[in-house]
Amino acid sequence: MTGAPDAPASRRTPDGERAAQLDELCRTVSVVTGCDAVLLTVWEGPACGVGTRGLSADHGRMLAGLVSPEIDAEPMSRARPRDGAESSFKARLAELSFASSARVPITREGRVIGLLLVLGKGHARPDAGLLTALARVCESAIEYERRPPEPPEPTELDALALSTDSFAELIAAIGHVVSRRFGPVGAGLSVFDDDTRLLLTADGSFGLPPSVTRRYWIDPDDLHSNAARVFELRQPFTSNRVIGDPAIIQSYPRAFGIRTMMALPLVIADRSIGVLMIVNKPGGFASADLAAVTPALPRISIAVELTRLAQRRRFAYEAERLAAELRMALIGGRLGDAAAREVLERTRELTAADHVILRRGSGSGAPAPGAVVLPCGTEKGHPMTLEAARAARPFGNTETELLTELARVVRESEALRRVRHQEEELVQHRERQRIADDLHDDVSQLLFAAQLALTAPTPDVGRVSRLIRQAEAALRDAIFVLESPPVPLSMELARLVRDVHGQWSLDVLLDLGPGLDDAVSPQAARELLRAARECVANAAKHARATRVELRLRIDEDGEAAELVIADDGVGLPGADPGTPTGGHGLRSLRRRVTDVGGEIRVGTGEGGTMVIVRLPIAEH
Repeated sequence: MTGAPDAPASRRTPDGERAAQLDELCRTVSVVTGCDAVLLTVWEGPACGVGTRGLSADHGRMLAGLVSPEIDAEPMSRARPRDGAESSFKARLAELSFASSARVPITREGRVIGLLLVLGKGHARPDAGLLTALARVCESAIEYERRPPEPPEPTELDALALSTDSFAELIAAIGHVVSRRFGPVGAGLSVFDDDTRLLLTADGSFGLPPSVTRRYWIDPDDLHSNAARVFELRQPFTSNRVIGDPAIIQSYPRAFGIRTMMALPLVIADRSIGVLMIVNKPGGFASADLAAVTPALPRISIAVELTRLAQRRRFAYEAERLAAELRMALIGGRLGDAAAREVLERTRELTAADHVILRRGSGSGAPAPGAVVLPCGTEKGHPMTLEAARAARPFGNTETELLTELARVVRESEALRRVRHQEEELVQHRERQRIADDLHDDVSQLLFAAQLALTAPTPDVGRVSRLIRQAEAALRDAIFVLESPPVPLSMELARLVRDVHGQWSLDVLLDLGPGLDDAVSPQAARELLRAARECVANAAKHARATRVELRLRIDEDGEAAELVIADDGVGLPGADPGTPTGGHGLRSLRRRVTDVGGEIRVGTGEGGTMVIVRLPIAEH
């Protein structure tokens, strides 16, 4: 809203200043209702006068004279227009080309002290409830004399603007400050949210829990709402009879326990950012209360804006963290795993949603009304969607962006899982083909030759025996090629480090001692590689580690190799790999290591997990 134009010099007398105030109120009513003209006449009190919008001052005084009572003739509580004035009023409206009018009394302490009239050149009439609410705005503005605010002194609000990072803390501090002036009062905030374009009731308002306050929000365009009017019109509003006040939507004061209220606009750089509500002052609010709190409003506005920005930054940080943790949880895991479920639950808490769930298949029920439903790809041919629902209020843009990012992570993880599965099947197929080729080229040919030798008229037992031994050796060679590292151990470990970094973005520090490739037997190399792969995968998949150290040395006696895998993750629920809490992978690893004469130790704590594998380097 822009301010009213400057009054001419002839109206800058006290009477002129009062008329300018009434003109400004008429301008406000005209902008809100969209009517053609407004007349505000007050015949009692310091604001006595006539204000107009869309009418000349002379026409306004003429019409006001027809609807104003004879002040000296009778008490104001029984004031009536003069005889014949109503018919004259309608005739004058017709002369001025107005076809309709609506009027609402302006009252003080139960007495009628003026009238607000809305005039139209058509027959449409403004909303009666909205007009009544605007009359209450005029009453509030007329009641509280506008005094120049005293120069504010440094207060704790200056420190408050820089120290609080949550609305609950801010509201408690504001309540403490104003209570020193007014006595015990409550405080609440309606803060404009850029994402939803709504006025949201801030956490901590009126001392109520978020489960209550988050259910209440206001459309700033709905000027039937008191908070919306204060926000849009930037006019303070008071009521010492909130319950039953026709200018206040009753669901809010009943829910928040409000009996008396002073609502104040919060503005920064000519931009409305919210509404401060001071409530339940014993004995009600007086004009001096507005004068007392007005100097503090700029400081409170700054504190509210800084807190709002801090919350947005914190939300952005948490949103980025949730997306990263879900990505890590899905690497090697599934959406049903505990880590993934925890991310979805924390997303629900961050967005104050009723639920954030993953739906599988098309027959899992219709989404909740107003829910955000995002596709997440398919699982085993069935569609998946991420659904978030919140009955209290719509999701904002930032919240929707977070949900969209999580859905994208799920979709990409499922696609990557399918690709890996296909790669594994391709590797298995190629390995089966290689084994089939080896068996066909070597073992099958040797056994066929042995069969021919046995069925010869004069079987050569010695030749048959040699052929069978050669087939056995060929079969053993094929099995060895399948299980043993195809390249030296150091190269296999380096490849493992590259694969882990590429697949999980996990930094692995590889520290290899000298002479490993020549000293370690193929059998020991196989088990060391398997142990390294298993432990690094555990660190990436389960421990949420960001760094792993992998060290391999030959001991001083040259008899055994010692492999150490240490991560900075969350540790294991059970330190003993032989127990069920150690996991199938570690139990299998322990069995294989023990079978070749080695040993394994697992330690866990606040610093992460350390696994030490010790193996003889010679064939077992």
